[in-house]
Amino acid sequence: MAPVWVQCLVLFHLFAIFIWTWPQPSANLNREPVTMADRMQRARDQLLAANNRLRYESDFRYYLQVTGFWQYWDMFAPNPSNTDSWLTAEIEYADGQVVPVEYPRIKHMPIPQKYVNERYRKFTERLHPIDQSYKWAQFAYRMAYLNPRADGAVPTKVRLFKHFRIYPKAFQKEPVAQDEQFFELIVDPQVYGTWGSK
Repeated sequence: MAPVWVQCLVLFHLFAIFIWTWPQPSANLNREPVTMADRMQRARDQLLAANNRLRYESDFRYYLQVTGFWQYWDMFAPNPSNTDSWLTAEIEYADGQVVPVEYPRIKHMPIPQKYVNERYRKFTERLHPIDQSYKWAQFAYRMAYLNPRADGAVPTKVRLFKHFRIYPKAFQKEPVAQDEQFFELIVDPQVYGTWGSK
């Protein structure tokens, strides 16, 4: 039998994971209930809203975010992700040189790094959709800043690409990855120059 402190830690961990993996309340939470089904949905949404407050406004979030244990409901249901995706960039210079660079990819990291850098995969999955387009320019500047040329030349353009493939079913051939350019940045040398202070 494990010591009491270990049992308490396991119970706390399970409780924290349970809270974090509940789904979000419905967008209709504040709508006036009309039917009995609406009333049932309203009661469920009130419970989920209370869970949201506990998840985002209590100290639980520090434990889960720092350790990397948090997961959203969509990891478990209704359909876990079946897509392998990663990001690359092409950094172009005034002399015509184009340098391809890859955003850190979990697949290429040793096991200890995979655990610490799992957030890279999360960021990759969430950057591409159009509702995240406000992040694209800053991400392009970051890709250029993290991959400087030896002579200190300032890039003129940065193009962002998403690569993805659907995982095959068992015993089926792995599909070819699809590539898509989703953003091109014309680099402002003054903005690029400020990245050294970030």
